[in-house]
Amino acid sequence: MKRFIVSAALAGMIAATSAAAVTPVSKIKVEADLASIQNAKAAQVWSGLSNDLETAIAQRLVDQIEPDGARVLIDIDTVELADGFENTAGLGNSSLTGLVRIKGAGIEKNDRYELSISAEQARAFYPTGENVTLVNVDSSVFYQAMIDAFAENVVRKLK
Repeated sequence: MKRFIVSAALAGMIAATSAAAVTPVSKIKVEADLASIQNAKAAQVWSGLSNDLETAIAQRLVDQIEPDGARVLIDIDTVELADGFENTAGLGNSSLTGLVRIKGAGIEKNDRYELSISAEQARAFYPTGENVTLVNVDSSVFYQAMIDAFAENVVRKLK
């Protein structure tokens, strides 16, 4: 019985610590300069990057949204998309890179880091059964996987 009480108390402390570690968020702002995308078809698919990334992050943080929470500011500075030959040859160096800043009420609640998501990392976010040999940089599957991978990494840092 004593062991059960200690285990229950320990579980309660772990749960309280986990709850305290969650960062409430009041604002999510993403800025992206997409002028560097040379592929016209890809530029059309990637045109909503800022809004789509904001939405993907907000959907994952819906239970952490609070008026006095931290501000998550993201400046996407690189959208590197491999050309068709590189993707076909398996040499795709496509990536999505940005500066992530988390600004909270106190200095101890601030964070700043660069996040880069590669095409390889994004594969984990492809729909089940997707034929990866048919996915290219101008496909909506690739685009959504890159958005989801980036959003998931930002959110993981806030939990």
